Formats: sequence, structure tokens, C-alpha cells
Amino acid sequence: MLNRRSFITISVAGAGVGAAGVITPALTAAADESTSTGNTQIQIGPVAVLAGTTILQVAAKKADFDFFTSSGAFSKGSNGLLVPSGIRLLSQERGVALTPISEQPEVKPKAETAFCCAYAVFDGLEGTNPVEVRIPGYTLVTGVPVVSLDNAPFVVNNNT
Repeated sequence: MLNRRSFITISVAGAGVGAAGVITPALTAAADESTSTGNTQIQIGPVAVLAGTTILQVAAKKADFDFFTSSGAFSKGSNGLLVPSGIRLLSQERGVALTPISEQPEVKPKAETAFCCAYAVFDGLEGTNPVEVRIPGYTLVTGVPVVSLDNAPFVVNNNT
């Protein structure tokens, strides 16, 4: 459960690398999670564009950390998997605000990771300039990089 009295580090994650920088201390962490070490707790991004869709990765440090559903960004589907709901992809530069598409393809990390990853797929964007991500009720994360699918830390499973 998110606790508004403690703080969490949110970072923008680049392609295959760790956090690019701290975005805001406005999002809160579980009360039992210490953030005094400076370890990244939530990573937003990167974003990759593939065949008319835009894929966003959101990662939480602990697999049992309920950031995804507590924030309202994702909900649990009937199959128990995370489904994007309140999360939004924005680009002030492009003049767009996108909601997740109804038919979400299966997206998986390319490699084993200590983070629990969730993915939101949106309509396609043009260009490679960074985007903004709105986490419902908490914050707007700016500067999320748009990378090529080859440089993204995830793949789309074409067998779905």
C-alpha cells in the first residue's frame, strides 16, 4: 500500500541502462521500504515505437510492491496479469494525450531483472523526442526517452 508520508525515488530509465536521474520525491513508497540509500524504487520508461504502437515500460523494485495497482496506473485483469488503466502517455510537444489501447500485446523483458515490470501500449507516436507519463493521482514524469525497439529492454511476443 502506498503511504503518502514516506517518499520514493522515481527515475527515468534509459535503454538498457540504470536510472538517468531522479524525477521527483512526490510519489510515495511502502512504509517498510527505506529510500535513504538512494536506490531507485520506480523506473518510468523507456518508450519504444513498433508498427504503429508505442510501448511504455514501468518497473518497481520489488515484485510484491503494489505500486502498479495502488497508484491506479494498472489494474489486475481477469487472468491475474497487470492491465494498464489510469496511466497516460503525453507529449506536450506533439500535442497528444494517449490512453492505453484496448488490445494489449504481450510484452516481456529481454533479460532477467530485479525489477517487476509492467507495460502499457498506446497508439503510435512519431519522432524520438522524450515524452511525459502521468501516474494517476501522484505525478507527471517528464523526459521519458523514446528509443528504438532494438535499444529497448523489452520485446513484443508475436505469438499472442
